[in-house]
Amino acid sequence: MKTTCQASAKLILTGEHSILNKANALSLSINIPTYCHAEFIKLNSDQKPYFEIDLPDCQQKASIPFLLWQKMALDIESRYQLFQKNTLSINTVLKQPIDLILLCLYMFNQQHPIKAGHWQLQIKGHNLIGRGLGSSASVILSVLHSLYFQHNLNIDESEIIALARTIENRQHGNSSGLDPTSIQKGGMLKFSLATGFEALPTENFAAWLIDTGKPESNTGQTVKMVADTFKSSHPIWQDFQKISNQMIEAWSKQDSQAFKDAIIRNQLLLEEIGIVPSRVQQFIKALPKDTATKVCGAGSVSGQSAGVLICISDTAPTALCKQFGYKIQPIEVNLKGPTCEVVK
Repeated sequence: MKTTCQASAKLILTGEHSILNKANALSLSINIPTYCHAEFIKLNSDQKPYFEIDLPDCQQKASIPFLLWQKMALDIESRYQLFQKNTLSINTVLKQPIDLILLCLYMFNQQHPIKAGHWQLQIKGHNLIGRGLGSSASVILSVLHSLYFQHNLNIDESEIIALARTIENRQHGNSSGLDPTSIQKGGMLKFSLATGFEALPTENFAAWLIDTGKPESNTGQTVKMVADTFKSSHPIWQDFQKISNQMIEAWSKQDSQAFKDAIIRNQLLLEEIGIVPSRVQQFIKALPKDTATKVCGAGSVSGQSAGVLICISDTAPTALCKQFGYKIQPIEVNLKGPTCEVVK
């Protein structure tokens, strides 16, 4: 059976970094899909099962027997345990892009034994990988949904989110669960430790996605650097919490001006914790005063790129983006979670 499953991207409107310090968060699922094309082929009794994995975006392709796949996954788990003991950096747990797919297979197999046969998996993303759009979570969920669909299993939402979060931990070190939950549920979500996730009404609003380039430091490295510099007791996290609450309240009341004001103040706090490169700060300061713009991912603690920005404005700042060499596109909200279909 051939199938195609897709998972959207996500934007964190408030809560990046601060969610790990008990602040509320607001996330938005957007129509920038990642696809997993899967096919399962039965083998004869004398043939050995294997996975054929193709990652064209990473220019990586491999054919891996079942026994080798499990050994490779266990090696990843061993490196993750070393990371947890502070004897290995998070960016060495996964050594190559295909490791993330192997983990998806391994973790799914712990819950539901994978059918033995010839599996063909091709995962194709978008051109904004590593920019703060939850690309890892999109890949993970597209693969997991494919496996559930191929095994004719009903999806337990809490189970698949827990699996995705476990896998994300190996990529980023400490996943809040916001990315996979946002992508799985779709629309606009509020998250708080007190109430968990809550869906908010999603109205159309004029907003633009601006790509400043792939950050030099990955999410795991940036999150660790911020956490080491600003401990959980630091008063800045109270400031983040206050801004998050203001933004969520403004969105709930559909108060566009209050929402834009909160976006601007949130950006200033992100600059204060050191994850917004100077060139990106210059770009934001050069925008018209009636716009509200902020970094929507982990940002970066090195280099001059910070991933994607959200820019709330009636008109696109196309000329300024061209001047800085940034790409821009309108934001389209995704109201549903991942989808799968049989390919004939």
